[in-house]
Amino acid sequence: MQEVETEQWTNRIYLSAKITFDLSDEALKALESGVALHLLLETEVLQKRRWLWDKRIATDELRYRLEHQALSNLYLVSHDDYNIRRTFRTLARALDSIGKLNDYLLADISNLNPENNYYGRLRARLDIESLPAPMRPMAYISSQWRLTSPWYHWPLDLLDKLPADPQREPLAGAENHP
Repeated sequence: MQEVETEQWTNRIYLSAKITFDLSDEALKALESGVALHLLLETEVLQKRRWLWDKRIATDELRYRLEHQALSNLYLVSHDDYNIRRTFRTLARALDSIGKLNDYLLADISNLNPENNYYGRLRARLDIESLPAPMRPMAYISSQWRLTSPWYHWPLDLLDKLPADPQREPLAGAENHP
């Protein structure tokens, strides 16, 4: 993770982040050979507790499909949940697009107590379960396929009542991240 920033507007927390992806040689070879890679961005909001495990308040997962089209030598990034597809001339630009979150709705915090301590966390990973079945056994045992970043944590300071921002109110998952 290069940057993570959150903002609170009314009862919502929005996340902006810059994530850098480093694919292994095996993953790159598979991509260039026509295997689609599914990259996941996972977010969580947790309440810090003294005596028990931290309580999950909100979780979300953004799933991207990265493909290389050999005939056109272009890279296709799909976000199937929101029916978004974008084409890029280079792998670097495709990965950069996946790694940019801008004003993504992280959580609705209307029922949270500002007296408690909360934190957010974010990680990126390659979903090996979505690889073609013949490739999965090797992916399970090879470190070249276990591409998961550590969780990046940051504190969330909840502010009491904030004014509504009319530009942010209609935002939801699809509109937040192309």
